[in-house]
Order: sequence, then structure tokens, then C-alpha cells
Amino acid sequence: MAFSYTEKKRIRRSFEKISSAMELPNLLATQLESYSGFLQKETEPSSRDNQGLEQVLQSIFPIESHNGNARMEYSGYELGKPIFNERECKLKGITYEVSLHIYCNLFFIDKETEKFKRRKI
Repeated sequence: MAFSYTEKKRIRRSFEKISSAMELPNLLATQLESYSGFLQKETEPSSRDNQGLEQVLQSIFPIESHNGNARMEYSGYELGKPIFNERECKLKGITYEVSLHIYCNLFFIDKETEKFKRRKI
């Protein structure tokens, strides 16, 4: 196989022996810390900060009916326990998931007394 003039004169450089100038950060730890802050899993529901999933849910509620007879207010959330552990999910090729339980209070006007009644959902 014959090489052209430019292929013969092309200089190849290898940078594999150059040492790194600085240490690489642990990118996985950054993502895990961010996700933990988003869920606030270890924090009691009553003392969660207004950030992450808590902030998203508080921004959605309260939900009111168009005629004003009913109102749903957010009171907290809880994450369930996973059915399978991480290793079993990898082996079975399924998603590692947990359930999200949102606790709400439903207020509606009693037509007879014109007062709000409260139900926990």
C-alpha cells in the first residue's frame, strides 16, 4: 500500500503519557447529593425545607373546584419501600422504583350548613 506525500509527513502525537493536571471530582457523589436534597428522604415530613419535591408539591396545591365548593390542600408526602433491591433489578432488567404517597386534606362545603367539612385523603 502506497502512502501519499502528506501521509508520510504527518506527525502523530501521543498524549497518553501526560499526567493529569488536577484530580477529577467524584461526579456520582454530586448527583447523589443533589438527588438526596431533592427528595429529603431522611427528614421528617413536618420539618422538610421548601425545596425539591416538597417545593413542587406546595406550588401545585391548594386545588380549588371551579365553583368554589371544594378545595384540596397538600399536607405531606412519603416514599414507600422498594419491592426489589438494586441487584435484583439489574438481574431482572426492571426499574428500581418506589411508590410516592401524597397526603392531602379535602375540604368541601356541606350544602345544609354552609360550612366546610374536612376529610383526609
